[in-house]
Amino acid sequence: MSQPLGPPEVLCEGRFLRLVRRTVPGGVWEYAERVGVQGVVLMFAIDAQGRVPLVRQYRAPVQSEVWELPAGLCDTPEPMERTAIRELEEEAAGSRPIASSISCVPPLPREPPPRSSTSTC
Repeated sequence: MSQPLGPPEVLCEGRFLRLVRRTVPGGVWEYAERVGVQGVVLMFAIDAQGRVPLVRQYRAPVQSEVWELPAGLCDTPEPMERTAIRELEEEAAGSRPIASSISCVPPLPREPPPRSSTSTC
């Protein structure tokens, strides 16, 4: 049984991220949300040789390159399925993955947090 959540409090909002605090049963959560994004896609693809393509990208938080599954943001009005195919073609072009089945899960519905004019990043 779900319990009611407190209203979201915007701590800081920048061009790409919004930091939010919310009271939840048993405590307080602080988390980041993407700004201006309809969803996120993550692809687990298999090519004709049975390989799973991975992408090597530099990630500033760990100050290193990391291996990850192809992924991307749905930041345009295109359908999530099209975003997934486009990102897979862009990031794993050399492996020629086969897209025989695509499943998309839309983001969970939530109310937008109130904007605060006093918070700065």
